[in-house]
Amino acid sequence: ESPDIYPTTYTFCAVMKVLARVGGYRVKSTAFALIEEMEYLYENDKVGPVQPNSFAYSTLIHTISKSGGGTQGAIEAERVLTKMVDLYESGANRECKPNAYTYDGVILSWARSNGGVEAAKRAEAILDHMQKLYLAGNRDLRPLTFVVNSVLDAWSRSNSGRNSILAVEETLRRMQGATGTKRSIKALDVWPNTESIEIATRAWKNNQIPDSSGVEGVLRYVAEINQRAPQARRLSLSATVYHTLIATYSQSKRNPDARKAEALLYRWINDKTVNSTPGSKPFSHVITAWSKSREEQGPERAEQLLNEMIKLWKGGAEGARPNVIVYTAVIDAWAKSGRPEAMQRALALFDRMQYEHDIMPNTITYNALLWCLTCSDDPKAVEIAPRILEQMKEAERRNDSVVVVTSRAVSSFMACLARQSGRDSKFAEQADAVLESMVSECKAGN
Repeated sequence: ESPDIYPTTYTFCAVMKVLARVGGYRVKSTAFALIEEMEYLYENDKVGPVQPNSFAYSTLIHTISKSGGGTQGAIEAERVLTKMVDLYESGANRECKPNAYTYDGVILSWARSNGGVEAAKRAEAILDHMQKLYLAGNRDLRPLTFVVNSVLDAWSRSNSGRNSILAVEETLRRMQGATGTKRSIKALDVWPNTESIEIATRAWKNNQIPDSSGVEGVLRYVAEINQRAPQARRLSLSATVYHTLIATYSQSKRNPDARKAEALLYRWINDKTVNSTPGSKPFSHVITAWSKSREEQGPERAEQLLNEMIKLWKGGAEGARPNVIVYTAVIDAWAKSGRPEAMQRALALFDRMQYEHDIMPNTITYNALLWCLTCSDDPKAVEIAPRILEQMKEAERRNDSVVVVTSRAVSSFMACLARQSGRDSKFAEQADAVLESMVSECKAGN
């Protein structure tokens, strides 16, 4: 339509760059078609300066990595790389010399292929090949940090349990300044960055390692690197890393982990290098850790964290707004404590969440509170429990989908009656009546 306006190599590359960002199977087909058109124009010299170059081919490879093509897609990416090498070495096209960006695309293709351990091994083999070529004098193939991070990601996605973790740790050790590598290849001449640490923590999460030893390993590695790294290369923990490490601590049943999770949470709060404060989820994780710890001070520590959360929220940290999950976790901590004051503390929290913060309790909140009343030796518990159960039923009658009266709630109420039945037989009779009511409701379809 415009015979005086010709697409150039840059025009094609700009379109290829957009395709790489979009990804997808159909986009991959379009990217291949564009490369073929560039090759045709170059070979036939149809429209001036159009020559497939390193960026065009590398962008094609990155488009393949996002296409969801699995192992076959990764093989296709390697074929494009091989083609680039052949064109460059034969002299047919000296503008398509592969570089670190090219190899990174192939590694990412394997990382995203869902090929498990074999895909991760292939990604690492490509990194090793890059390192050999770099040491042999090809300075364009220096394995930069983003390339090594792609290998870390491949191992993180491999889902091979502890073997994945060991491979991630070993790859981290190969980076600049680290020690203890078992590789025969010279240590990589790059420093890890924040993304490297994020991938390492994600590897522990993805591979479902049940203990918190990985958290200790990540923190030791960061400290070790920061002792030797220049100021510009020192590592800081991102919000994502803090969140993952805290979640890992909270999932362990060992008592010390609640303390460590709390220490890490306060470290995040005071870390000026992180551009966001902890939200409700990290607080919930630590409070849950205290609830599981069975330590005598657990409930107080959980409630103290709730107060810290409210303080942050009132100070402008909107993400720290308290919610029903956090309040329920604190009530549950008191319910599990068996302490004499547990009932009063739980009831105070139950009122506070509703009247001070306008947070409506859900089914789990009611269940935790009823269990707290069941475990209490206070004679008033048997008077309060029916009111709480009736309030729960009323919430259900309002068609409130977050509250459903189940056998657990009613059974907790009957256990509360049973606890007091030695004091007065009327409680046993009341429990009989509740059981009959449960049976009737069940027969009626509930």
